[in-house]
Amino acid sequence: MFSLFLFLSSLSIGQGAGICGSLTEPSDSDVLQLASVYQKGDIFRISIDDKTGEGYSALTSSGQALLATKDNLQCPNAKCMFPLYTNQKDSDKNILQQDNWLGGLAPAGYKKIDIDSTNMYCVRWLGDCGATVPIYRYFIYVGTNGWSK
Repeated sequence: MFSLFLFLSSLSIGQGAGICGSLTEPSDSDVLQLASVYQKGDIFRISIDDKTGEGYSALTSSGQALLATKDNLQCPNAKCMFPLYTNQKDSDKNILQQDNWLGGLAPAGYKKIDIDSTNMYCVRWLGDCGATVPIYRYFIYVGTNGWSK
């Protein structure tokens, strides 16, 4: 009945700069943009674009994090960042935002939705490219049947 999802990233608690090699926050003024968390019923998602026209409402506590929107010199995409894809579950329409690392394919039972006009990127390790805020996937335990879908 209740299922809750916010977002997923491969960020770790440890410090970065492994493969990436950069601890520097991008200095280009148009690379980092404010992201918000939106809710529609029991469905949550993150976006830089305004989603209120699609029936979502912005959570009052959101707007606290910046996400990269494009490749840049301080934090090159190929080495440091990955696209944050938005996938929607076929059965209950819940949102899963993650790295679709296998050729951009959505996980089984989901379809990739390309409705954001602004691309979003994450880093794999806390500290890479100046990243200070982890993005997690949240879920709720539901009764004796286990985790919600």
